[in-house]
Amino acid sequence: MMGYRPGTAMRDDEKSLLGPWCEAFGRVFGVAPAVVPHRPERAAGVTEDLWSLSFPPAFRHMEILSRAGFFQPTSAMPGFLRDMGWGWDARGWTVTVPTPSTLNAMYAARGMDRVGFRAVYEPTDHVTSGRWLTRVLQGDWPLPVAPAGFYTGLWDLARAVGADDPAAQPVPGERVTPRHELVQCVRGELGLLRSDLEHLAHDLANHLLVYVLVPRGFLAEAGERVVTAMGAGQVARWDAGDHAPEALQHFYDNDLMRFAYDVWKLASTPEDFVQVFDTAPNRGQLLDVLSLRLDEARQGLGDTAPGATPRSSADRVGYLARMLADVETAEARAAEAKSGRGGVLRGLAGTLGGRRDGPTVSAPPSGAAPPSGAALVSPDGVKRGQEKPALAPVNFVLVG
Repeated sequence: MMGYRPGTAMRDDEKSLLGPWCEAFGRVFGVAPAVVPHRPERAAGVTEDLWSLSFPPAFRHMEILSRAGFFQPTSAMPGFLRDMGWGWDARGWTVTVPTPSTLNAMYAARGMDRVGFRAVYEPTDHVTSGRWLTRVLQGDWPLPVAPAGFYTGLWDLARAVGADDPAAQPVPGERVTPRHELVQCVRGELGLLRSDLEHLAHDLANHLLVYVLVPRGFLAEAGERVVTAMGAGQVARWDAGDHAPEALQHFYDNDLMRFAYDVWKLASTPEDFVQVFDTAPNRGQLLDVLSLRLDEARQGLGDTAPGATPRSSADRVGYLARMLADVETAEARAAEAKSGRGGVLRGLAGTLGGRRDGPTVSAPPSGAAPPSGAALVSPDGVKRGQEKPALAPVNFVLVG
């Protein structure tokens, strides 16, 4: 593993979360991000240590990162973004990003208290869509980063069940046992871990970059409109874990992104960006789209009933660890009483099918290869491949 090493210099306020994340990234992708000092040219008075992450070209799809072409290359914008901690490779991919705490420190150092989301660590492997939305409504961008114990727990479980052992896969004609099913589920969790690690890179190289100059006055107004329209009680339920409306997630994740991209194309300085964004005809269009999404949210458009309360990967991994103990107990008993082997294991397979208190386990069919990201439940409890009622398409026509 190359790149980050335990003990590498890093801001004290993020070592406990970002350090284990970098180690996990290196283990999964084969090479970890490099943690390098960030030395801005135009941030006089910075007294805190500043750091950036440089990602290796290890992603399956580099498109999870933004590309340099969204801003005017001959304007002041490239220099501004480099000063904030972002950088690009020869192909234009954003492979260097400020660490979350560094980004917040740069906002303070440059007196940029009126623009941009603030990067906020969520010390968990997964933030529910409701929790995510409530933080966004407050002008924060939540970044789920699991504590070290989550990663070690998952790898210990994978090693215990032999997830990397080809022999753990049943051969054609062999009866599928509960251990085979358990191995499939653990492999699915390992696939989801890859996606979770990519998620932080995506947020730092895409959303937080593109939104770096979005006026916080707009974020506050939009947040207030959502709370007024949906009700404070509903927002509290989102914060407690309820699924957030797809339409409102779409607004902050997609509509706002498209609008901001269009502003970047018209702006040649950070000040220009704020002016173009806040120009009445432009801002009015974006607020109109928010009203549309609120109507869709009230109608449930785009949503699929999540069913059971979504569970985090940590919950699922803990459940699988308990199932492993059950499997091992059953196997030990079966070895002592071969005559009862079939009944014991069939009964245990039933518990692995979800009839115990725990997440529903959807085991793959006999002999099937584990799908990439095979999950017990999707992050928000929505079945993969399930059709959703379409949200209305929107377009922006901005004035410069």
